[in-house]
This record gives sequence, C-alpha cells and structure tokens, in this order.
Amino acid sequence: MYPRSMPAPPAVLRFAAALLVLCVTAIARSSDHDYTREYIVGLSGSDAGTLVERRTTAADGNITTRNEMKLAIRRGTTVIEAAITTEFVETADHRPVSMLFEQRLAQQPTIMRYRFGPETIEVRSTTGSRTITSEVPMPGHDWLTPVEVDAFIAERLRAGAATIEYKGMDPASGAEILVNKLTDIEARTIEVNGRVIDGFSMTVAIDGTPELEPSTEFRDNDGVMVTSTVSIGELVLTFRPATDADAGRTFEAPELLVSTFVRPDRVIERPRSKTRARYRLSMTEGRLPEIVSAGGQRVVSVEPDGTTIIEVSTGEFLPAGELDRDTFLAATAMLDAEDNRVAGLARVANRTPGDAAAKAEALRRQVFTTVRQKNLETGFASASEVARTREGDCTEHAVLLAAMLRAADIPSRVVAGLIYAEDFGGASDIFGYHMWTQALVTIDGEERWIDLDATLPDAVPFDATHIAISTSAMSDGEATMSLASVAAVLGRLEIAVLEVE
Repeated sequence: MYPRSMPAPPAVLRFAAALLVLCVTAIARSSDHDYTREYIVGLSGSDAGTLVERRTTAADGNITTRNEMKLAIRRGTTVIEAAITTEFVETADHRPVSMLFEQRLAQQPTIMRYRFGPETIEVRSTTGSRTITSEVPMPGHDWLTPVEVDAFIAERLRAGAATIEYKGMDPASGAEILVNKLTDIEARTIEVNGRVIDGFSMTVAIDGTPELEPSTEFRDNDGVMVTSTVSIGELVLTFRPATDADAGRTFEAPELLVSTFVRPDRVIERPRSKTRARYRLSMTEGRLPEIVSAGGQRVVSVEPDGTTIIEVSTGEFLPAGELDRDTFLAATAMLDAEDNRVAGLARVANRTPGDAAAKAEALRRQVFTTVRQKNLETGFASASEVARTREGDCTEHAVLLAAMLRAADIPSRVVAGLIYAEDFGGASDIFGYHMWTQALVTIDGEERWIDLDATLPDAVPFDATHIAISTSAMSDGEATMSLASVAAVLGRLEIAVLEVE
C-alpha cells in the first residue's frame, strides 16, 4: 500500500504496451505456404519473451495469419506478463474476412474483433463479459492482405528493387490503412545461430506512426524475416530465430520503472502544493514529439529542434475549441461507462450540488477511495474491471474516473505524461511517467478541459508538477497507439524547471 499522500506509480507498462503494439505493426511476414516460426524477443539487451508467427489454411480455403508476442516486464520488484495477439483471415482469392487484436495486461483481456462487409467493417470490442458493437466505413480497397503483402515483397526482392512500398492493414492498428516503406535494400550475408544466411538488409518505416523509428530487418532470399530491431526512445526490441536450446526457457523481465525516471535540473520542494510552473522539455537524442496544449498546460514556444517550453497552472484552463462531444462520451472497451458497477459508482455526481466541475471533483474523490489497493500488480485494467477489483496504479485510477465521468454525462479523456515525486522506487526528486484524467466542463461561458488526478488525496485534485505529453479518448482501436508518443521519449527526455510557485 502506498502512502495516501503519494501518487500511484508511473504508467510505464501502458507505454510499453504501446511499444509492443508498434513493434507488432512494424514486423513484416513472408511466405506463400502454411508455417510456424518462433522468434526470441530481446528488450534492451535481455532476452525477454517470444514471438510466434503462424499461417494456416482451413478446409474452406480461408487463410489465417496469426502472431502472438509475449513479454515479461518488471516494475521495481513486480513482474507482469504482457501479451499481444493479432490475427487476419482472408479468402483464397485474398478478400478480407476478419481481424482480431487481443491485449493482455490485466485479469481481463481487451479484444477487438473486426468483420469485413462489402462497404463497412463491424467492430466488436470486448472486455470481460461486455461487448460493444459499432460499424466503420471500409477504408478503400487499394490495399494488400497479409498473403498478398508477402508475395509482393518476395517478387520485388527477386526483381532487385532498392525500395518497396505498399498499403496494408494490421489488426494492431485498427481498421486503417498503413503505408509501409522498405528502403536501403541491400544484398548481404549474415550469420545467425551458427547459420550463414544469404538475403537482404533493409530499413522499414510506416507512415502514420511518427513515434516509431524506422526499424532494421534482414530477410532471406525468400523474403522471410530473419532478424529485426525496433526502437522507440531508448527501448530497443530485437527479434532472432529461436533455437532448440530456447525451448522452455524462463526469460528475464527487464526493469521499466526506475530506469525511466527523469531527474530534473533542480529539486521542487512540496510539489503537491504547486499551483503554477514553467518547464523546458528537450531530448538527449532525436526530436521531441509535439506536446499538447490543453487543460492547465499551455505550450509557450517550440524551437527548431523540438525543444518546448510549457506553462502549467492549476487554476487557468484553456478553451477546448471545437470537438466531437460524442467521442468523449462514448462507452469503449477501456472506458465502459455503461457497465452497471461503473454507473453505480458514478451516481455520486447526482447527489453533488453545483455545476459539472463540482460533480467531476466529487467523482475524482470517489475514485480515490474506491481504489483501495494502490499497487503495481495490474498492468492496465479496464474501468469495469477496476470497479470490481478496486486495485491498481495511476492507469487504473485514470480510466475508472474517465468512465465514471462519461456515465455522469460529462465528456472525458485520459492524459499521459509525468508527475514529480519526492521519493519513489528508491529514487528521490524525479519525474515519473503517469496518467490522469481530464473532464470537459463550462467555465466562463466556454468549454474547457480541467485536470483531475484521482491518485491524489481529497485536498489535492491536481498540482503544477504534472507535465502532459498526449491525450486520448481511449476509443476502440486507437487507445494504445494514441499514447505511443510517451513511449517515444522514454530514456531521452530532459526536464529543466524554469519557474515554480
């Protein structure tokens, strides 16, 4: 149990999940025939898990391409097993039938199922026993299925292409088209697991995922991936073929809590009391992603290298501008506002006098007391699961509050960023990765996002040592990807405290 005056632990596993999803999206497959291939996944120098790729053909001719990645991640002394599964089914003549994306970071997995129709795609999001169904338009037909991608890449490699570009869809990214670019293709020979393999080295980039640095791959002469290296921030995932010696191995869980802390240039005394601050954010390597201006945070300036100066206030909130309120009121797999238990907890808003801001603050306090076990045992649970288990860290507080706000007809979203901690995880005076909630309310005649941190006690709804990197409506199909910009700064972010009061 953490002291009541301390925020919940940083949301590193959630951002690592974004890393996993991006990596699953980035890995290309190849072969015209059924197969099973197993790779060993390394994380920052340690073997940490496996990736299994399978392709099977059913009696009706439908072809299934399935990928299962499992990775052990350690936060302090707690080890959590993370798993990502994707599946794509197509007909023998390569018409899309269905997709599946499953993410296991908590007791209940989050599962997205997509079924293709002539003009629309049915989307079914499931968490626990509840399923939400919706439809989205088919995003054109000028893209390739996984089997078509494999055949196209193999043919282009045989033709000696120096660059290969194609459009595809991956379940990890939802029902959207991704443009994949393979460049710097060069014939090479490498040695892997004692075998000499002829093939091609290349750089792989995916448009629409700016947080994902181009990966490097080596494929054999048939176009089959042999090795791959994917980086986001200082986190590096590698893939190599598994050997007989790897069977049944127990993998080391790399530490992703203390290693991601950011130590600012000076100490902040009594951080929970701070109402205004100014920070300079920069990167030790690469360009800083675009930082949000929203709620109590305002971007003051951005330099050519991306270095950004921000101001954070606990009492002044920026106008929200035009937005689709329905997006921030919708029940989703992670923010199931229609769940009976979540809706029951949200009834405190009906008993609270005052405007929407007062009701939102009452809900924040309700979440603080509802989540009794503030621990690291949960990777990332949905709001409906948290309402029942009543345990978790900052991510569980954030999603439960966001769902309860929607149940009370107050638009909401979650924020991913950092918070200052005087003492946590054996380190002192650091910024740790964190998640909190924003509610959309009317102030001075304008709609504004207000910041609410449900991990803080009754007297402290928010303080100026919160630094927001990105926001997310946690919509089905985009929840993880929308937080990937935080993963991109892990290990590279620098924070200078310019002013604080």
